[in-house]
Amino acid sequence: MHLNQFGSTLFINTQFDMSAYVTLNILMTRPNGTIVTLPATLGTAPFTTPTGEAWAANQYVSYIFVGGDLIFTGTHQVQVLYTDSTQEIPSNMTYFTVYP
Repeated sequence: MHLNQFGSTLFINTQFDMSAYVTLNILMTRPNGTIVTLPATLGTAPFTTPTGEAWAANQYVSYIFVGGDLIFTGTHQVQVLYTDSTQEIPSNMTYFTVYP
């Protein structure tokens, strides 16, 4: 990813079934510490990554970056926040780097 890039898709595999979600968001922590909530889209079909890894349906999310999302260079932390009618479950943190 590059500074001010938009139109690219972020995929996050949670490895747990999220098909019963009420809300589904991605919490992105920027290098300056600000946290942005991004609306996640549930992947409802099996998905194969460019590296050949198979992800199960309902266990991953995606988000398409828009202008204003990637406004800092450096390491960004992302985490899926899954909420259903009885519980809220955060996924493991994952990281990506935004370059100039």
